[in-house]
Parts: sequence; structure tokens; C-alpha cells
Amino acid sequence: MLMSGLRNVRVAEFSGWGECPTDTDAESLARELSRFRPEAIVAVGGGSIIDLGKASRRRGCPEALLAAVPTTAGSGSEATPYASLLIRNNTGPQKISENFPEQVPRVVVLDPFALEGLPARQKAISGMDVIAQSIESYWSLRNTPRSDKLSLRALALACEHLVPYWRGSEGSAKWMQWAAYLAGGAIAITTTNACHAISYPLTTRFKIPHGWAAGLTLPAMLRWNRDWLGPKAAALGGAIGCSCPDDCADQIESIQRSLGLPVRLREWGVNEADLPAIIANSYRPDRVFGNPRPIAPFELEDVLRGVF
Repeated sequence: MLMSGLRNVRVAEFSGWGECPTDTDAESLARELSRFRPEAIVAVGGGSIIDLGKASRRRGCPEALLAAVPTTAGSGSEATPYASLLIRNNTGPQKISENFPEQVPRVVVLDPFALEGLPARQKAISGMDVIAQSIESYWSLRNTPRSDKLSLRALALACEHLVPYWRGSEGSAKWMQWAAYLAGGAIAITTTNACHAISYPLTTRFKIPHGWAAGLTLPAMLRWNRDWLGPKAAALGGAIGCSCPDDCADQIESIQRSLGLPVRLREWGVNEADLPAIIANSYRPDRVFGNPRPIAPFELEDVLRGVF
């Protein structure tokens, strides 16, 4: 449909990447772009494809206008300067997040029709990413008044519309798409923190889809942070629809169970013996810093044990 509307325009189409593009993919596409020298690059797809478009444009054709057309309601990549890529080194595959201001798309098209035909499983995975991003941004130590406003609105919309969207509600699709965009705007200010840091090895080593991996530890982290949220606890509860952090954690778990995917690490093939490797590949001071309650590696292990 998009291609048929581009008449009298010279167009090159690039496709065929996997679920998580690599830095090698970005370099390869950048070479193609530098040869083609487009005036505009349109990234159509989920967060991974938009990230690839951002990273390859920066490398190969930075003068081109970048437009993003998200076909999932989740990552918020269309609103952020981040591009997540998989790299391989001596310790195995690792997920990195490149952060460059020029990677923010100049044009964003939010069209609910782009979500048509999306499997319910992908709706659940992407939607949980919205909730995780919103909460992590709101409780972040890097927060600003603007990030608070964006994250609370995104969280309220996602908690209200994710399950109906998963069940096929067309009316909820547009609100989930908007929630994803707002959440992306919030983490563009604050970055994510502990839950997303833990999600990277869960995705690369155990193939737990990113959005769900970020959400798996969210109830446990809500309980961990409950006494450190201060006055923010009330607003957080208002957005989720509960009275206190423990109730909020229960509500998030209820939403997760409604979406039909496993909610315990062991159900995804993770064993307690895997915890040291997970922590070694997720505990970075710059990523966990934004969490409101300081957390040491051994404390992170306790949090993870609570998700078994």
C-alpha cells in the first residue's frame, strides 16, 4: 500500500532481517544507502526494524530525512534516539543500545491500520514493553516534569487498553499506538533502568521476546522499590488503577496472566543456576542507576529468584 502511493518517485526497498538486527546488518545496509543516496528513508516495521533504519542511516546517509511507520504498538522507537542492535563477542551475543540525538525520526506516522493482522502474541509482547517503559521512566531518578507527564499518560492508556487490544478491539489499537509513542518520548528523556537491563540477557540467551522480558521482572521491581517511591506512589497507583505499590504489582501480574504468556522465568527455560550469568550480563551501573532504590548484584539475584 505504501509503495503504490509513491508514484514518480525512485524507490529502493530493503528487507529480510531477523528479529534482532545486528551491528553487521546496520553496516551492510549503511553501505547500500550510501550508494543509493536517498533523500528520505522510511522505516516500516516493529521496533527492531526502526532501530535498524536509524542506525544504518546514521552510518551511511545521515543527511537523509528519516520517517518511521511503526507496525507494532510497543517499543516507542519512533520517538527515541536509541537503536538496539545485537553484537557478538567472545562472551556470546549481547544487546547494545546506541544513543545518538540525530537518530530520532523526523517524521512519524501512527496509523492503526498498520497494526491489522498482528498476532495476539505480538500484541502482548509489545504492549508489555509500553507498561515497563512507562513505569521505569516515571520512577527514574533522571525524571523531569515532561517525562512524568508522558509516562503517566502512556501507562494509564496501556493499562486500560492492552487487554482489549490483545482481544482484537479496533478502538483500543489506536490508543495502544499512542501509548507506545508517549512511552518512547518518556524514555528518550530518562532512559530505562533495571527491568530493561535484565531483559537483554533474557532475550539474547533464553530467547524471551524483548517486551515480555522487560515486563517479567516488573512486579518484583515494583515491590522492591515500594518504600522508595515517596509521593510518586499515589500517581503511579492512579495510572494503573490501584491503591499502593504492592497492589500495582498484583495488577501488572493480573494483566500479564490475561495475555496468555508464561509469567515465571522457569517457564521460559531459565534455571536458578543461570542467575549469575544473567546478572553478569545485565548489571551495569549506568543502567541500574535510574532505579529509585539502589540495588547491588546480590540484591538483584534476590529479585530474580522472586520471579521463578
